[in-house]
Amino acid sequence: MLANLTCGMSPVTNLFDAMTQISMTGLFRLISLFIVNDWWNTIRNYSPPPPTTTATTTKTTATVTIGEVKPLLTGLHMDRYDSQ
Repeated sequence: MLANLTCGMSPVTNLFDAMTQISMTGLFRLISLFIVNDWWNTIRNYSPPPPTTTATTTKTTATVTIGEVKPLLTGLHMDRYDSQ
């Protein structure tokens, strides 16, 4: 199953391999999705819980006038601000 899912652009050695890859890829992909989901559930069950932290955030606001914005744009190539 793994060889058929990871064949990529490798050449096919015989007709049986080609027919298996063509006809069974969808089914093998569906099976692999269940395997990966089960793997993630196992990791989630046995991993330690994330640390709980309490953080305080503060919200700051600033008022900027048009005259203060133009010096911030000096490194940018904006021709429409040069005429003002």
